Order: sequence, then structure tokens, then C-alpha cells
Amino acid sequence: MVGHSHGGYESNFIATQSKLFAAYVAGAGNSDLVRSYHSYNYLWNGLFLLAV
Repeated sequence: MVGHSHGGYESNFIATQSKLFAAYVAGAGNSDLVRSYHSYNYLWNGLFLLAV
């Protein structure tokens, strides 16, 4: 299974919940939601939230 960006986040999640796939590749996936939620984003003048 391969995912990038939000798909990378989903790949990380599925890798911890399923044994369906033999290998998982996550590119630029967010793996620390707590840290990201509390990060400040200077471009948007507010908290960093994942765009879905």
C-alpha cells in the first residue's frame, strides 16, 4: 500500500490496524496529530489543521 500526504497519514493508520498488505509506504504523511494540531501556522494565522 502506498500513500502520499493525507494518503500517507491513512497508510500509517491502516498499517497499525490491518494485516491485509505485505508492505506499507507513506510519503509526507502526518504521523503526529497532537503535535501538528498544536503547531502554529504563520501562513494562515491560526492552528495547523489537515486539509481534507
